[in-house]
Parts: sequence; C-alpha cells; structure tokens
Amino acid sequence: MRFIAKKDTKFNMEETTNVSKNIVYKRPPFYKRVFANFIDFFSFVVLFVFIFVGIRSIVSSTPYYQQADKEISRIKTQSALYIKISETGYLMDVVTYWNRQDDSMGHKKFNLYFAIENFLSFCENECDKKDYDEILLSYNEYRLSDTLKHEGIPYFILNNENEIIENNECKANAASYYRVYASYIDEYAQGYLITKIPGYYDYQKFQSDMFLYVELLISYPLAALIVYLVPPLIFKRGRKTIGKLIYKIGLVNDKNCLNVSTGKIIARQAIVVFAELVLGAVTLCVPIIISFSMMAFSKKKQSFPDYMLGVTEIDTSYDKIYYNKEEILLEQLSKENGAINFQMKKDNF
Repeated sequence: MRFIAKKDTKFNMEETTNVSKNIVYKRPPFYKRVFANFIDFFSFVVLFVFIFVGIRSIVSSTPYYQQADKEISRIKTQSALYIKISETGYLMDVVTYWNRQDDSMGHKKFNLYFAIENFLSFCENECDKKDYDEILLSYNEYRLSDTLKHEGIPYFILNNENEIIENNECKANAASYYRVYASYIDEYAQGYLITKIPGYYDYQKFQSDMFLYVELLISYPLAALIVYLVPPLIFKRGRKTIGKLIYKIGLVNDKNCLNVSTGKIIARQAIVVFAELVLGAVTLCVPIIISFSMMAFSKKKQSFPDYMLGVTEIDTSYDKIYYNKEEILLEQLSKENGAINFQMKKDNF
C-alpha cells in the first residue's frame, strides 16, 4: 500500500453545519525521492563552486593577500624545496617533482642532495644563528642515525676532516640514497621551512584562515541557504525544493497532514545541511547512508530529518496540501454550494 494518510477532518461552523472531508495522500516512489535529493545536492555543489570561486577571487585580489602569496612563493622558490613548473608557474615540491622524472641515469639522488645543500644555505641567510645551528645539527644527526644502514653498513660516515660523506663501502644503489634524502626533505626540511623561516608560518596561517573562515564559511552556508531554504519559503505549499518541485513531492506534518510550518522547515533543512552534508563530508557519508536507509526500509519510509521532526513526503500529483483546516472547510463548502454568479442588474427607466 502506498497510502500514508487517511484522515477524517470535521468542523463545526456556528454549531449548526458539519462538514467532513477525507484526506488521502500517496507516498512518492523511492526513486523519485532519490532523484529529487540528487538534483538538490547537485544544485548545491554547482552553486557552492561558483560562489566559492567568486569569493576567492575577491579575497585573493586584496593587497595583503597578494603580498602574502608573493612572499610564500619567494620563500618556497629560494628554499630549493620547490620547483616552478615553467608551463603553469605552479610550485611543486622537489620530491614530488623528481618522483615524476625518468631515473634511468640515477641522477635523482644528486638533485635531492643539492636541494638539501641549497636549503641549508638558504636557512643560513634567513634564520638567526641559533635556528640555523639547530637545523644543521638535525641534518647531521639524521645522516649518522643508526637506522640509516644498508645490510648493516651505514649510508654515511665521518671522514678525516670530520665531515659527513657517503660511505663508499655501502652497496646501496642511487635509488636507496634518493629515498634517504627524500625522507629528510619530507619529514624535516618542510617542517623547518614552516617553523624556522621568518614570516612563512604567518603568511601560511593567514591564507589558511581566509580559506576556512571567509571563503568556506561564506560560500557553504550561502549555497545551502539558496538551494535548501529559499525554495521552500517561496513554494510554501508543500515546502518544495527545486528537486521536489520537479518530481511533485511535498511535505506534510504527521499529526494533522497539513502544510509544514516555517519554523519546522527551517529546522528540517538545518538538519539536512549540517547533520547530513557537513558530517557526511567528514565521516565518509555515514549520516547520508543512514538517512537513505531509513527512507528505504523504515516503517514510515522517512529520512532522518523527517523522522526527527515528524514530517512525511507525499506525492502532490494526486492531491494538494492544505495550509489549515479552514482551507479544507472553505473548499468543501465551495464544492457543495457551487460558485456564486455575480451580475449587474439593469435599471429600467
């Protein structure tokens, strides 16, 4: 059975007129409900991207943001930990860059070796002496670590001048040395770039804060507001979003089978946006899966927001949704009594 509501609604008009009406609603097919939700979600994603790109272009055009972006690019380039891709101007970290290059000649090791040497020279110029000594000490300790051995033979040793050099007795190939240098860049050098280079962390934090608290914080709620809340406030009868409007799906209260109030629709859409979309994005869509499972298998076929608020989706192809009992009464009286014919009476002179 697809009937979800059959309710006799009786009224008393001046205690002399009794009017009754059966309200019979049908639940929409599951596939229509899924498609309606998909249209709403797709509209939300597209609108979010457009708004995000617009806000980002505004933010990135501000003077301080441009200054921060310029300084970050300068530091990355001069640190030798990043390489500018000539075709696009994009800065790529050296480990990723060299992982994409052909290693048939075994040159990767030396490229990363010189990258580290240049990074240390950069730190010597940019950092104070205490920080530079700390960075240099960590690099030396890293190379002489007991864990850096190949078949029990260290990768690096001290020579007669007390300098750390590659161990000729170590039979590790160029690829093994490459992994050693790459590991230092990823695990140590990148961290020192953030914590020891003056200004870099502050610029990075500024851009991150702008991304989180301006670009995302404005574009996400604004897109959600336009897609999930504005249409139900415009299409009041049935509180329809664009997807529900296309598939003729409306919302009614479980208790009285009447139109959903403004306060309840705001609460419902807030649950959809924050409990399903936001949490779903960080929990591998678990709330969305739960909601769709309830929609498919629960007794009343309600999604999670509808279950929480006592709301049911109905197919408006068969019957309309009423705002209140008085509207039902007036419609019934109009059908019983017929329309009133208003005419002008001519005067005879």
